[in-house]
Amino acid sequence: MKAVTTLVVIANDKKARFLENQGVGKGLVELSDMSAADFADVETRYSDRPGRAQASAGSGSHAVERTTSEERQERQAFARHVLERTGRLLSKGGHDRLAIAAAPRMLGELRGGLTAELKVRLAFDLDKDLVQVPLIKLVDHFAGKVAF
Repeated sequence: MKAVTTLVVIANDKKARFLENQGVGKGLVELSDMSAADFADVETRYSDRPGRAQASAGSGSHAVERTTSEERQERQAFARHVLERTGRLLSKGGHDRLAIAAAPRMLGELRGGLTAELKVRLAFDLDKDLVQVPLIKLVDHFAGKVAF
């Protein structure tokens, strides 16, 4: 019987790691990683503070808020890059399923951007920031979901 191979993506707002498990008892192997700093479009830069509007009569003025915070825009851009690489790794073949562990807000962005192919392969997700956890200790964090 062929072992089930899992692509594991671990991410937060600034860094992502791509890992692989080739069956029960095999543990995790790091395939690659990426950083938000690697992509020019991730860092949002505004030329100045949000604008202000002056009322036509009198001295009333109103601040004009941005529709999305800089932090969220950066998270969305980085999530797109993480999902693009995830799609490329899965399209190469060899992975039967996908697992994602990410900081809660990043996990929301990743869930929202999943393509149909990624949704079909997604076995589970975990709302934990595990980016800084050493490889050898990662297996313990997935104990309740899957056996590596």
